[in-house]
Amino acid sequence: MKNRQYHFLLAPDSFKDSLSAPEICDAMARGIRRTCPDARITSVPLSDGGEGFTRALTAAGGECRRFKVMGPLGESVHAHYGLIDKNRKTGVVEMAAASGLHLIPVSRRNPLNTTTFGTGELIRKVLNHDVDQLIIGIGGSATHDLGCGLAQALGVRFYDSSGEISRPICGGLLETVRAVEIQGLNIRLKAVEIMTASDVKNPLLGPQGAAYTYARQKGADDQIIETLEKGSGHIIRLIEEATGKSVRDVPGAGAAGGLGAGIMAFLGSAITPGIELILDRIGFDELLNGVDYILTGEGKTDAQTIQGKTVWGVIQRAKKQSVPVIVLSGRVESGARILYNHGVQIMDSICPKRVTEEDALKNTRSDMIRKVAQVVRKLVLA
Repeated sequence: MKNRQYHFLLAPDSFKDSLSAPEICDAMARGIRRTCPDARITSVPLSDGGEGFTRALTAAGGECRRFKVMGPLGESVHAHYGLIDKNRKTGVVEMAAASGLHLIPVSRRNPLNTTTFGTGELIRKVLNHDVDQLIIGIGGSATHDLGCGLAQALGVRFYDSSGEISRPICGGLLETVRAVEIQGLNIRLKAVEIMTASDVKNPLLGPQGAAYTYARQKGADDQIIETLEKGSGHIIRLIEEATGKSVRDVPGAGAAGGLGAGIMAFLGSAITPGIELILDRIGFDELLNGVDYILTGEGKTDAQTIQGKTVWGVIQRAKKQSVPVIVLSGRVESGARILYNHGVQIMDSICPKRVTEEDALKNTRSDMIRKVAQVVRKLVLA
């Protein structure tokens, strides 16, 4: 082993249905210590808008608070929000904390039944802190209600043929809405600058839209997908008429079951690449000074990674400063080979070959520790 102290920067996303980004950082650090016990290690858990978004921002200077809100199926859940910057005048809301897919057992997942009402409650709570700026991360949703539940929690009213709809709007109610009234929208929103973070560029409707692209992973079958597509086409017309904004074809409108469209229409927010927002906020470029290697990863690295996901954002920033990147993910598919053209030195799956998905998820921590130890041994002995 060379007689020097190596500096490793750990910058992974969470591994879906397995470990959070901080837990992945911990496993990576343990693997490094096995081979390089004196190494300097800097951990920067990341997110591109989904799970871990709030904690990634508050870790750089801020605080997390917990609040009881409505979960995606109508039950109560404890969700966190963040307050950042020195004067705590910037609020952070992570929709996955209140309306995320991870909150629902697989057997109960059905986007006809889920709502973003709880995310609206989180926003309302943050507004009570008299913030000047609000950052919303919209990855990892269990919902497909175009943000109508969120809007309800913030004062928007929806009517069907019998009158005002009192229950939270969910995907299955979209076609029943006959009118949208925005006059009651929380007035404090007008004084707040709102930014929305997402890695999704899909429009709302059509073959590349929210229903056909993302609803199946939320528990939808073919019939449910058709129902959601039809309901989305119906409700977006009413939303656009009520707000005077045409948003259905804006890139990102299809994010989080159409929440992207809803936030643009109801809240007037633009969609920003989530990982770029995070990296800028935490001063990632400065953290690269003196780093020998960056270790990053995600649940699955494939051709979609370059569309703006966390790993891609890390690679792009590292390339500018010629810092080599090691990508270690749960799965690495052939389409990911393009990353070798952008500064990736090593890329591999942490899972042994011919392992079941169940075992892979169960053993993520130990597999990561083992793989990192192997990779670091090759690097420091090279």
